[in-house]
Amino acid sequence: MNGYKALALATCLSMATGTATAEEGFYYGGALGFAKLESQSAGIGRTEGQDATLGVVLGYRFSHDDQSWFGVEGTLDGTTGQRMTTVGVPVESCSDESPDWCEVRGIARVRGVYGAKVTSDIEVLSMVGVAAVAGLAEDGVGNYVDTTATGLTIGVGGQRPMGGGMGRLEFVYDRFEGSNPGDFEKTLEIFSLRTVFTF
Repeated sequence: MNGYKALALATCLSMATGTATAEEGFYYGGALGFAKLESQSAGIGRTEGQDATLGVVLGYRFSHDDQSWFGVEGTLDGTTGQRMTTVGVPVESCSDESPDWCEVRGIARVRGVYGAKVTSDIEVLSMVGVAAVAGLAEDGVGNYVDTTATGLTIGVGGQRPMGGGMGRLEFVYDRFEGSNPGDFEKTLEIFSLRTVFTF
């Protein structure tokens, strides 16, 4: 069983019971997930990889009516720093094959969240906002530098009461164009499956 399936199964089992309800106000929690990483430099090459993520969540929930709510949420995910590999060449990134991202170390997001009840205790969620990423990238032959970028984030998910809080499973897509430093144009896409538990 791969990491994504194990994560989804564990979340479904853990969300099977619980009686807590979410109310208007601040909430906070933690997140565990897996991320697939893809980077491409214009007309030169590509790198890809995957990594586990561990993060924190802080948000504020505003009640709209009995069936829906909206909020503002910030997330910060760290990774284990797994090195990406060069597509088409059996070598690690940062090996002078293409000026792309080599590893992702952290992802920060600020996003709006909209939630709507589909049953008495299950809510579906949609999220959109801005994101920033930090890591290591190749910016020329032998030039492997700490790199940052900003971009957009979107996501969908579902949550329900679990224990004394709320359990959530969400899929998030982040896209970053350009980088700092950025002598070579590059993009980075991150596809994340995250389990979130909030109080």
